[in-house]
Amino acid sequence: FPSHDKPGVYDVNCMLNDKETTIKITVLNDLGSAFSPNGDGINDNFTFGGDDISDLTVNVYDRSGKRVYSGNTNNCLWDGSLNDGQKAETGTYFYDIFATTVEGENFKQKGTINLFR
Repeated sequence: FPSHDKPGVYDVNCMLNDKETTIKITVLNDLGSAFSPNGDGINDNFTFGGDDISDLTVNVYDRSGKRVYSGNTNNCLWDGSLNDGQKAETGTYFYDIFATTVEGENFKQKGTINLFR
């Protein structure tokens, strides 16, 4: 089975009940697990989306469940600022992603991101 580790849409051939069929799979960009918004120009933002996404909504929550970031453009990024403009504290945050690819596939993803200052 070939590895599809670069973003894009791929045709995959498989056998099902002795019949060959082709399905399309979509590989999205890797989100990473941590970022450090400390102004050094390296890994300062948590970035969502990409050229393979046509519609995107992202929500980020703190440990108490309070939404600290919301974005809904093709390429969202969270710079570690809270809704009131203050800097978010070092810690683990939770995200929900709702996306539609340029091929029309809908995705939902939940995960965590670690913020380090």
